[in-house]
Amino acid sequence: MKEIGKKILYVFGGIVLIAALIYVLLVQPILALNNKKDLHTVNIDQAGEILTIEHSINGLIPIGKDYYYVGVEKDSENAYIIRAPKKWLNENFGSDFKSLNANGLEFTALAVRVEDLDVRDELANRASQIVGIEYPIGVDYCLEFSYKQLATKKLILFALGLIVAVMGTILAIKKERVGTIFSGIFIVLFMVFLFLVVGIVR
Repeated sequence: MKEIGKKILYVFGGIVLIAALIYVLLVQPILALNNKKDLHTVNIDQAGEILTIEHSINGLIPIGKDYYYVGVEKDSENAYIIRAPKKWLNENFGSDFKSLNANGLEFTALAVRVEDLDVRDELANRASQIVGIEYPIGVDYCLEFSYKQLATKKLILFALGLIVAVMGTILAIKKERVGTIFSGIFIVLFMVFLFLVVGIVR
């Protein structure tokens, strides 16, 4: 009876995990790419870094960083919290925080809710220290500058996951018939998939 219970638990856990991966790697990016109502086109005249978050596994293995900036619109007191790559600030703004383009930096980005409560609180705290500006979408949301690239990466990762799943199924069914090269390729792809999933779904 205990063995049956364990099998049911493993099956249920596997279904939940697969459903979560499908949602994060397939549903979420498709929704993001087709979300028109949360797109904002802004013209940023001044910008500066407000927060950097380093992600790691158990505080030991670094898996990436998120960079948050505050951008103030041209000829306006409106500002937005922007999540963008590290190089974004230096490539578009000078040491005086002003845009390198006299007409400002215009771009379209997706407004997304900052999921991590601690990060959200820290952003709100730091944003409140900047006086004289307003946040049209609030400080719980940020403009995801690279939303298209992030969605594309997730879809590619989902495709890789399908390949790994098919290879794993073949390995499980025809274990004696497949060679060591096939098994080795499967293990490598599986490890790469896990590493990329941890890095992108942080």
